[in-house]
Amino acid sequence: MASDDKSLTVRVVMARSVADRWLKGHTRSEYRFNIFGFPTSGKAKKFASMLRSLRDRPQRRASVTDLFRVPPISDLGVRERNDSVEVWSSNVEGLRKLAKWAENSGLLTDFIW
Repeated sequence: MASDDKSLTVRVVMARSVADRWLKGHTRSEYRFNIFGFPTSGKAKKFASMLRSLRDRPQRRASVTDLFRVPPISDLGVRERNDSVEVWSSNVEGLRKLAKWAENSGLLTDFIW
């Protein structure tokens, strides 16, 4: 009976170490923040659409980026709320630039990094 308990313990420890290695190899840090201060929810929806356009249409990225001065972030996630837009990415430097651009445009953010 003691041998069975010992082998079970070894298996659990091995499973945890395998899971730990797999998670470290397949995950990455993600940063997120909210942009708010839009006059109407329609403006928030248009802003979210513009961010998705930057992410999804690389052929238009140069002209849109020049127009809005927003950095391209390839893994940008965008979710519109009632009166705000939530964005996330693993590219913290790109998010930093996006938050600065939004604040310079008169919007508010809860960006803390």
